[in-house]
Amino acid sequence: MRRVRTAPLLLALAVAGCASTVSGTGSAAPGPDSSGAAASVSATSAPGPTPATPATPTPSPALTPSGLGQRLRAAALREHSAHVEVVSGGLPGTADEQLDAGAVTALHIVQSVGAGVTYQVIAVGSHAWVHLPAFYSTHARWVIVSHHSPVEPARNLAAVLPGVRATASPATAATYVADAASVRVFGRRSVAGTATTAYSVLVVAGRLPPGSPLRADLTAAGVDRVMIELDVDATDRLVRLAAPGTSVIWSHLDEPVHIAPPPAGRTGRS
Repeated sequence: MRRVRTAPLLLALAVAGCASTVSGTGSAAPGPDSSGAAASVSATSAPGPTPATPATPTPSPALTPSGLGQRLRAAALREHSAHVEVVSGGLPGTADEQLDAGAVTALHIVQSVGAGVTYQVIAVGSHAWVHLPAFYSTHARWVIVSHHSPVEPARNLAAVLPGVRATASPATAATYVADAASVRVFGRRSVAGTATTAYSVLVVAGRLPPGSPLRADLTAAGVDRVMIELDVDATDRLVRLAAPGTSVIWSHLDEPVHIAPPPAGRTGRS
């Protein structure tokens, strides 16, 4: 099956905007700033998500996409923070996020792009910064993300970061489920230590809201539909989303998360 860059995959796409400018260098990336700036994620290279155990088949109750979507959205609106693990195209990444009424208000991403190269992105409110590997000759350790940045990775990130912020929230996935063509329960299992109900959801591009990142991704890939798997806990919170080539796990829901801008003396436009 063709791999599709689905909405949660934008977490990986954020740093893919940086990685697209790397021309085969094998230089190792530095770890987080030794000053300890905004170290909401401490690993310099992120592990992949914990695999889900196989689902135990259960009878499928009567269920509709809109009904499941409404339940997921109601639960997502109550969430205040989460830890996110993403594997996209074999590349692992993690993020911590703060949420308010379903919107991501702060985000700290640590993304590996292979060859020992790791990027970090911090977004707080309307501002964002990227921590680049050492082979970028920048004056600042944290470069301000801007459409007008003289640093190409920072410009690339400015283009995709709004979509990242939108789709890092489980509330956005709930919207896609509500607009899906079909949904069925196919079992119960444990994901990252959480008991879940597993769902199979058929998402059709033409049923998604115009302008949605997932609809654009499907269209760009020449795919009109994609089957995704969801794992949902007993309180209707989204725990896992899997699509061809992508796996996303939300964990440590509502545990304390501190995400702050890097120290002003370590930031700059270039």
